[in-house]
Amino acid sequence: MPSSRAPAPLLPVAISHSPLLSGPLPDDLFANLAKPLPTITIGPFAPSSVQPEAGLFSAYQPFAWSSSSSLASSPSSAAPPSTTVSPKEVISLLNLLESMENDIVTEVQRVRLGIQEARTLVRECRQDCEERTRALQKRRERERRETKGAEDDFWLGTGLVYMMPFNLMTALLDFTQETCTASDFANLINTADALTLQVCQRTRALRRRQDWTITPHFAASRQKMWLLETSTGKLHYFPDPSRVNYAILSHVWIPGKEQTFQDLQALHTLSAKERWTHRLDRVARRPRPTALAGASEKIRECCAFARARDYSWLWVDTCCIDKTSSAELSEAINSMYQWYAQAGVCYAFLHDVDGAHDPRALGSQFRQSRWFRRGWTLQELIAPRELVFVSKQWRPFGTKRSLADVVEDVTGVERAVLEHRRPLSSVSVARRMAWAAQRKTTRVEDEAYALMGIFGVNIPTIYGEGRGAFYRLQEEILRHIPDQSIFAWGPLVFDRYQWPGERFDQAPSAALTAEDAPNAYLFAPSPSAFEHSAGITPLAFDAFQREIGVPAGVPDYTVTSYGIHTRLPLVPLWPPRGAEVMAPHLTVHVAVLACVDAEDGLVALFLRAPADRNHEQYEVGCRYREPDAFVRGATLRCLRNALRMMPASPASHFNWLDPGGALAQEGPMMASVYILYRPFELQVESFAMRRNRPLRLIEETDAAPPPRRFFCPCEVVIPAWTLSQLHEAGYAVVISQDHDGATVQVSKDGPLVSVVLSRGAEQVHISLGPCPSPHGLIMPKPLVALVAVGKPPVLAEDTADTAGNVSSRNGYLVSHRPPEQCRRTHVQDWTDGRADFALGEKRLVLQCESWTDYLDSGNHRGLYALTVQVEEAVGGQG
Repeated sequence: MPSSRAPAPLLPVAISHSPLLSGPLPDDLFANLAKPLPTITIGPFAPSSVQPEAGLFSAYQPFAWSSSSSLASSPSSAAPPSTTVSPKEVISLLNLLESMENDIVTEVQRVRLGIQEARTLVRECRQDCEERTRALQKRRERERRETKGAEDDFWLGTGLVYMMPFNLMTALLDFTQETCTASDFANLINTADALTLQVCQRTRALRRRQDWTITPHFAASRQKMWLLETSTGKLHYFPDPSRVNYAILSHVWIPGKEQTFQDLQALHTLSAKERWTHRLDRVARRPRPTALAGASEKIRECCAFARARDYSWLWVDTCCIDKTSSAELSEAINSMYQWYAQAGVCYAFLHDVDGAHDPRALGSQFRQSRWFRRGWTLQELIAPRELVFVSKQWRPFGTKRSLADVVEDVTGVERAVLEHRRPLSSVSVARRMAWAAQRKTTRVEDEAYALMGIFGVNIPTIYGEGRGAFYRLQEEILRHIPDQSIFAWGPLVFDRYQWPGERFDQAPSAALTAEDAPNAYLFAPSPSAFEHSAGITPLAFDAFQREIGVPAGVPDYTVTSYGIHTRLPLVPLWPPRGAEVMAPHLTVHVAVLACVDAEDGLVALFLRAPADRNHEQYEVGCRYREPDAFVRGATLRCLRNALRMMPASPASHFNWLDPGGALAQEGPMMASVYILYRPFELQVESFAMRRNRPLRLIEETDAAPPPRRFFCPCEVVIPAWTLSQLHEAGYAVVISQDHDGATVQVSKDGPLVSVVLSRGAEQVHISLGPCPSPHGLIMPKPLVALVAVGKPPVLAEDTADTAGNVSSRNGYLVSHRPPEQCRRTHVQDWTDGRADFALGEKRLVLQCESWTDYLDSGNHRGLYALTVQVEEAVGGQG
């Protein structure tokens, strides 16, 4: 018996994605849903009877149905091949419709929960909007009073901009599951589009009427580049600066004379009175001054210079970066090289160059300009294709093409690189680092950040990490550039230095000095370490394998806690092969690098493995006593005697044969090594330590502890417990005038300061002061202590010439022992800081302790503690 089902409205909600949340609905959805369901006939019937409509559920195919309810994947969804429908197929179809109904019920419940959340959000937004509107109305009333009744509907207009989006949210309150029809939902979408259009129109109208840009607080952040309009001085942002023709400025910052992003924005923020004055100027048709008049002289001149050459947009690093935003600052630093490369022209403003001087002359102002010594200007020189040098009078006097020979002579950057005829990728890492070796930056971290564009890498900017930024830069370079010249820095020995080759046959020192420590790692501490490495270039690995005669393969670098793990060709240097060395304190290997020096050939590093380290863990470099120097590596030409190598045919630099032709040693072997690549603890040195380094005394061996130093001027503190013990023993303590409490201030040039212990008629004088005898031209005066009974002691000046007691050792000033008469009074020469003085039947014990090191203090003033005790005499010194 044929049965039919009347068409029924369906909820236009997808099973897996609700149209309310996922965007606009398909245009033909409601038309397909309005079609009647087919008439299904069970049993045989004539072909002329009612035919089922194919594609009944095709409207559901754009939605992401689940596997249990998808008609698109069901055999029943296809058009029936015959006109007969069996009861079994009807039952399957009814089961499928029932499953769809369950999914729809679940989706309706999810939509109801979403509507409840939307109601809560609308309520909170409405309250916030009402508070904002009331605040804006109060502000308008206050400004009316200040401007004497001037009409200004800007703030209420701004409130309307904030209110419009909430009208859309209010419409959601009436959108419930009972009224969720296709027509209602379509009307809601149309209302939202209309409201959005009104918001955009109203915002554009307000922007035309006002002098500043409205940036709603809910606006999404996106990448941008701020550009300065050369005619008005206003800042505009562009999401894609490659589509804008702009000029860019390269200059040296002058402290106190640069304007920031906030300073320039403040010039365009007008008060109510200023806006009213501008309206009167428009009515009176008076010319209105631009905010550019309040900008700094450099910005005004640069805008005029670029505007005269038909550039409407300009970028200046001082005012076009919001440095209060760490995200924007990091984005700008990582994009700096690209921004300079995309600029139509770069103007290099040299504030210390007069255009009247010849830039090509030796010693000219152009050659000595600070612009060539700053770290950031290196990429600003290389990146732009067109660069114009501008004098301090804002007059062009040349370009980097016309002055390429002078620029190459000053900076070391090849002319082909300056003119973009040679890509940067073809220049070795060591040479690019050497370009920045003599350049300085204000922040230590900028030494690394200013080189990111030169090497085509990006790293996060973390100000405050110090030298760690440059170590991170080298890690990133090693990941992207296959060039081992990055390891060839620091003190290397080349054959042209005439280093005695037999020195490498000697045993190196077991320990390194504090000055050697920064150079004992695989990575350099700063670009200045590459100062003498400009001539080192990488060697292709095929050619490298032919040179060493061992299949090396492509190196792989892995950063671990033990160091950088890689495989390198090693040759033992110490102890030498065949030599009998009992219990060597360390082993040294020569690691051959795949890079060559322009004159000396292959370069190698010294890998030092102390006996207390893992056998595969190495440090770089060795210290040799004769001559006394630290060496990180050498060329194989310098090592030919130590390794018994001789020059071979012109096709190769070296072979592993002795002069007689017999095989002297097996040659290099590929080995797995872990090399320490950076210090695990960055050494921090205070300003006082750096300043006082030449004054440090070296009287014993390097391993000996530093001697106690008691110099003047100083502050000597007598602890309170010492005074209490003296009071209990019946002594009154009196310090010379102008000294408070128990603190004695000793000046650099005297006089002696006395501490008097009195008990009845007995008086003991302890005098502290500087030694009058000379102890070198720049050495501070030692602190002396004298003891006398009854009257203050007198220190006779020693007029003996002690100039021969001072000498120089390793660049440090060394003071030898003064005469015995002078030495007995020095506090620093007391045994363990203690001295005994006989007082008849008693003895006076003085103990002096150094609380701060004189040479480590920032004010050149020592702080010491003096304890005084009176004991029964058993013999002493006085």
